[in-house]
Amino acid sequence: RELPASLACGGAPRRGWSATWPWWLLDGTVWHLASMSVLVMYIIESFINTLGLYLSTDAGMPLAASGAYNSLVFAMSMVGKVLSGVGSDTAYSGAVALASCGLMLLGTCCVLRVRFGGPHLVDVEPTTSHAQLVVFAMVYGLGYG
Repeated sequence: RELPASLACGGAPRRGWSATWPWWLLDGTVWHLASMSVLVMYIIESFINTLGLYLSTDAGMPLAASGAYNSLVFAMSMVGKVLSGVGSDTAYSGAVALASCGLMLLGTCCVLRVRFGGPHLVDVEPTTSHAQLVVFAMVYGLGYG
């Protein structure tokens, strides 16, 4: 992408102030990427805090174990980023994005324990099963990536 003529080296600026400002302050793409980075960091921060809080209080796990689940989510996220990057370079980029959203939805459902019968027709509650939480961390992390 080329710089505007008014900001290029040696070019005469059209406005007096634009010559003193760095070119990236005037580019909307830079501001879009910066705001998206802040939003993604907000989501990651809330996810880490919420998962750690849930695992340590509701599931009764020590903080080291809940940290291991966070690490597994983000390790699988890196695998998902590589796979989705490769898949996005093909003609099936829309299917890759849809599969990613589907994996995140499936991973979110993996946290729930569903029981049929009893006083209610269906009881849904958060799980404390180690195996189910590992599946959650892997599937959700893969989709998150």
